[in-house]
Amino acid sequence: MSIRLKGCIISLCALGLLSPIPVHAWQLQAGEWIQARLFDPLQEIPLPAAVDLDGDGSPEDVRLVGQRASIWQGSDLRWESPAGWQVQQILAVDLTRDHSPELVLLVWRPFSPWPVDRYIPNPGRIQDFQNADGLSCHLILIGWEHGIYRERWAGSALARPLQAIAAVDFDTDGWLELAAIETTYRPAPTPQAESISAWQWNGFGFSLVDRQENAIRRSAVGYTKSGHGIILTSP
Repeated sequence: MSIRLKGCIISLCALGLLSPIPVHAWQLQAGEWIQARLFDPLQEIPLPAAVDLDGDGSPEDVRLVGQRASIWQGSDLRWESPAGWQVQQILAVDLTRDHSPELVLLVWRPFSPWPVDRYIPNPGRIQDFQNADGLSCHLILIGWEHGIYRERWAGSALARPLQAIAAVDFDTDGWLELAAIETTYRPAPTPQAESISAWQWNGFGFSLVDRQENAIRRSAVGYTKSGHGIILTSP
C-alpha cells in the first residue's frame, strides 16, 4: 500500500460533528495541550504529490506490504526494511528540518537493551519496554545519505509504545511536529490508547513538547480551516 493512500492517523474526519460519542479537540498552545472548540470539519493532512527522497528530481515509490517497507525507483528496489522489523506505519516528511523528506517508520522489532548496560552497575532501565512477545516499539528515520538509503536516526525502545503517528504543524511556524497516539506494553496493547503526545526534532532526536493523558478509542489528526493542527479523540 502506497503511503499516498493513507497519511494521517485514522480517517475519521466527520467524528467531531456527527458522532453522539463525546469528542475532545486538542491543540498545542505555548507548548501545552489545551482543549479547543471545533466549529469546522477536520481538513485532511496534505500529502506531497511525489516523494523525492534522494534529491535527484525523480520521485520514489514507497510501499508497505505485509509489514515490510520498501523504496522503489521504477522497477528497481533501492531499500527494504530488515526481515525482523514489523513496520506499522510510514510517513514521508521533513521532521529533521533539513529541507528534505525522510521516511519516518513506526516499527516493532525484537527488544535490545542499551549497549552501555554491559558496563554500568545498575543495568536494565529499559527492560520493561517490550511486550509479552519480546518486541519493543521504535521510531526510525530512513533517508538518503552518502549515496545510499540508510538509518539516519533510530530511537531506543519507547517507554510508551505508539499506536499511530502523524506529522502536523501545530504551532503554524512552518515546521512539522510529530503527533503520537500512545498505548502500553503490558497488558498487551489494545484498541484503546492512553495518551496523546507531541514531539519536536531537537537536532539529535525528538524532545517531548507535551503529553495529555486521555483514554482514547478513536482519533483523527488534521487541520482546521484556519490552519491550526488539531487532534480529535473520543473515549
